[in-house]
Order: sequence, then structure tokens, then C-alpha cells
Amino acid sequence: MKTSTLETTNLLQSLYLSFFQKMWLFLPLLAAALLLLTAFLPWLYDPFGSSMTAWQIPLNTGWQSISPFLNYGLLYTIIALCVCLQPIAHSLPTSRRLSFFTTFPLTLLCLLPLLLFLGQMLCCNFLDMARIAQHERQMLLIQRLFLYSVTDPLIPLRPFTLHTSTLWGRSQLLVNQLGYTLLLPLLSSTILRFCQKHRPGPITRPASSRWRILLFLCMSGLLCLTFARAFIGIICEKQAQIALSSGAYQQALSLLDTAHLFLPTLDAAAFYHLERGQALYYLSSQSLSPESQAYLAANSRSMQDFPAAFQQGYTLWRAFPSTPWISDELCETLEAWIASLQPLKPGTASTINQAAIALPWLQTLVYVDPENIYGLYLEGRIAYSFHSYSACLFSLSRIPLISQEPALLSSIYTYQAFSEMGLGHLAAGRELLFKALMLDPGYRNNTAREALSGLH
Repeated sequence: MKTSTLETTNLLQSLYLSFFQKMWLFLPLLAAALLLLTAFLPWLYDPFGSSMTAWQIPLNTGWQSISPFLNYGLLYTIIALCVCLQPIAHSLPTSRRLSFFTTFPLTLLCLLPLLLFLGQMLCCNFLDMARIAQHERQMLLIQRLFLYSVTDPLIPLRPFTLHTSTLWGRSQLLVNQLGYTLLLPLLSSTILRFCQKHRPGPITRPASSRWRILLFLCMSGLLCLTFARAFIGIICEKQAQIALSSGAYQQALSLLDTAHLFLPTLDAAAFYHLERGQALYYLSSQSLSPESQAYLAANSRSMQDFPAAFQQGYTLWRAFPSTPWISDELCETLEAWIASLQPLKPGTASTINQAAIALPWLQTLVYVDPENIYGLYLEGRIAYSFHSYSACLFSLSRIPLISQEPALLSSIYTYQAFSEMGLGHLAAGRELLFKALMLDPGYRNNTAREALSGLH
């Protein structure tokens, strides 16, 4: 009986080892396939509905010597090829050396581009973060105008409190726009780590813990060295904020100049110019620089003195119409002013008057930024409320050329359908309502469903 049990146990062990021996050759290939998927699937989603893959995101760490052709798709493709070669490397006679340079480093290399990307977006890429913040603000304002709820983001945000001036603010904004693709490198690293710990057979003794720690420290040092310039710039900018709060304006100006020297991408950040404007204004309030004018406009906006903020911002924009951060500041002022008027708030007797007051500022907003979907959407909605159906169709028809966000398109098609029906085109209106429902799998657009069922 004991002999039979022992033979059964040995048989199961041999089957397990045989199965795992074959699986060990397959698991690195699985990890490589996941890394290739990481290179081709979306990493970053824009609030307007577009997405960016790793091939569309160049490596930009603040150093001028980084090639624009080096992107994260290329990095993960190279790492995936190295992972594919891992079983071959372990079968060579010199596997003791090769195992050290294939198994353990690759578990870290799977995560290195991911860490580089997060560091780049949070500490270097202020232009893209400003664009995402601007688009997110517009989408949040539009969602307030829906007569139904939409899917809540991972981190709830408010349109006029989201800012990119702090690391925490940029982190909140980035988390909401990241794709689940970035979990694949973590899974690949886990698979490789599992292969390393449970690889069958006496292949080689693993590298000593001392060498593992040394390798980990070297890779961590490389990561820190890569972002050293960005880290110094961020620290100088943060110290400048402290100096501004204490009234040391000359010191703050020097720190901001040093921050720009180490991190030139700060030039795309509005908060950097507003901080310079505050320092310059209090150092020389008699002669206003463009940055001082921008600071005064932002200060007036924070106190909800929108006419003064608009006057200062519009004068500055007329002088520098092609500067992105100046246009963004003026658009934020106009958006805050229009939102405070509540032109489409239901249940108020002065809704029509408020809409009439908001309309010229909406036209100014679209003039400053022809791709401002909040301005185009609200302009179309106000035109529909005034029964100006042709104007509503014209304004809303421009948005699909800019944004492909499904919830937004569903609402646009809904009011385009109402406008077509108002013009007597019933068939075209019903077709647009069907398109609106196809873009609403979550059954949230009750406005379109009620209209299609005859309840609207």
C-alpha cells in the first residue's frame, strides 16, 4: 500500500515537473506578448475621446539630448524581444552569467518605461498636462448641462478647481486619463518573477542578494539621474511658491529663473508665468509686464470680478494671440463667467435673459478658441432654446470634428434630432435619435429615449 502511494506521488511529481518544464518555455513568451500589447494599446486618453499609444509618446525627460524618435513603443518592443530570448539564454553553457542578465533585470526593465512615463507626465510634460486640464474642464462644464448623470471618473474633479500647478493636482488629472494597458507591464514582471523563482531543474545558482541589491540601486540611480534636471526644476519652483507666500519676491523671481534653466518645459505652464507675474508686479507695479497682466487677470477671476479679468486677459491675448497659455487663461475666465450666469438652469424665470446675456460671451469664447467644445455646445443649446434650429445644427455639427467622446456625441445627436424635427424633418430627426441611443449603452440619455418613445 505504501509502495503504491509512493509511486503515485512520484508519478504526480514527474507529471507536474514535465508540465511546468513546458510551461516555463511558454510563460516568457506570454510576458513578451503582453509587453507588445503594451506598446500598441492606448496609454493615455484625452477627455475629448481620442487616445495615445506608446508609439505616439516620445521620451522627454527634460534633457535636450533625448532623440524625438525614441518613444515608449520602441522601448517596450526591445524589452519584449529580450524576454523572447530568455529561454534560449538559459539553455546556453554560460547560463550562469546569462541568467543574471536576463531573468532578474528584465523583471525591472518591464517597469522602467512605465516609471519613466509617469515621471515625464508629472514632472516634465506641462504642455500635454495643460491641454488635458483644459479639455477636462470643458467636459465637466458640458456634463453639468446634461439632463441626466454620466459615468463618474475615478477621482471626482470640479472644473474650476483642477489645476496643474501642484504635483497632487497633476496626479489626480493623470489618474483619470490613464488606460488599463499600463497594468500589463506589472503582469509581465510578475510572470517573469514567477519563472525565476520556480524554474525547474538545476540550471544555475541565482545571483547573490548583494548583486541583486546593487543592480536595483543602479537602475534606481539611472532613473533618478534621468529626471535629475526635472527634479531640480520642480524643487526650485516649489521653493519659489513658498517665497511668494512670504513676500520674498526677488528671491522667488531668482528661483523661478533657476527652475526654468533646469526645466525649460515650464514655459508651457500657465502657473509658472502667473508666479513670475506676481513677483514682477510687486517688485515693479508701475510698469506692467505681460506676466503681471496675466497675474492681475487671474487674481480678478479668483475674486469673481469677471469683467476686469476679461478686460485684462483680452488685452493680453490681442497682443499675444498665438501663445497657448495666454489663450487658455482667457478661455478659463470666459468659461467661469458664462458658467456663473447659468444660462440653461431650469426652473428660473430669468433663464431666457441669462441666456441672452451669455450668448455674446460665448461667441467671444469661440472666437478666441474655435475648438472650444463647451462654447460650441452651449451656443447650440441656447440656439435651440430660442427655437433657432438652423443655428443649433450649425454649432453642434462642428463638435464631432473635434471630439469623439461617446456621451457628448449622444447628447449632440439628441439636440440635432430635436432641431431637425423642429424644422419638419421628422425622418432625419428619428435617425439621429437612434444614433444617440447607439452611443449610450449605459441607458443614461433619458432625454433621447423619452423623445423616441413620444414622451418628450
